Parts: sequence; C-alpha cells; structure tokens
Amino acid sequence: MAVDEALPRYLEQEEFQAFLRAEPDPDFRRLWELYLRTGCRRSELLQLTVEDINWRGRVILVKRTKGRRAKPIPITPEVEQLIREIQVQVGKLFPWTPDYVTHRFKKWSRAAGLECRLHDLRHTYGSWLVQAGVEIKVLKDLMGHRDVKTTEIYAHLKLEQLAKASEKIKVEKP
Repeated sequence: MAVDEALPRYLEQEEFQAFLRAEPDPDFRRLWELYLRTGCRRSELLQLTVEDINWRGRVILVKRTKGRRAKPIPITPEVEQLIREIQVQVGKLFPWTPDYVTHRFKKWSRAAGLECRLHDLRHTYGSWLVQAGVEIKVLKDLMGHRDVKTTEIYAHLKLEQLAKASEKIKVEKP
C-alpha cells in the first residue's frame, strides 16, 4: 500500500534570502532572522522582553515555552547584532500580535514565490544545524525538547547528504 506523505518543509539558504529580500520592513527582517537564528516558536520570540536578555551571561531566557520550562538561547554575535538593532529599552522586543506576524509571514513568503509556514523557520533552524554536523542531542537542548524523538522531526538532511551517506556502503562482489 502506497502512502503519499509530504516531505517536511525547511528553507534552503537561497529561499530564505529571497524571502528577506521580499520583506520591505527592516524590523520584520530582523524578526524573521531571529526566528531562524534562535529556533524559537512564534509565541516564544514574541513574548521576549529586554529583561529576558542576560548580556553578561550571553543568554536569552525564554520563560514560557510549550513544554512549560524555561529555555536558554545562546546569544551569538549575529543574534546580539539583531537585538541591538531593535533598540527597545524596556518591555517587549516586538509589539506585534501572533496572528499579525503569521499573516505577514504568509504574505511576504508568497511574494518571494515560497509556499511555507512560519513554523518552517523552526524546521529550517534544526535542519541547517544538523546539516552542519551538530549532534542531535545538542540540537535537542537548543530547541528545548524533552525527548530527542521530537527533535528528529526537525532534523532534515538534504538529498545530497543522504546520497553521500548511502555511498559509504561497500559491498564486495563475489
């Protein structure tokens, strides 16, 4: 019995760049890039406040997560630059509602010729890290999962990587 199942969606580098070029608002370009660089869920990023940022410890503490546990997000140089560009002194980093953010993402992803969802940026985060060689257990902690099986849903390899791995099988001829 054949089962038609759509392949999990993550963006290629060129697709994400096309999406950023389509987005006219620099504040939203920062938001989209922060989604991609942190792996946060929509609600996690939109709830962040200036007070959640520990510059000395180089970590952002996401206090309310889907799993109801705080999750640390490392502040990389790229994340630091994006946050500093936001220039919020107190309170929430982003003023928008979740629905508004989702609708805007749909609008500009379509303008870029993409069929994707905002949550696909989280899949992209996980996929790009695993494709770069990050261990699944490290990715699990970065994404705030309790179980590595959940993380595996986000860890998509490129077809070229799968083919290269398959080439490692050596069968001697009789």
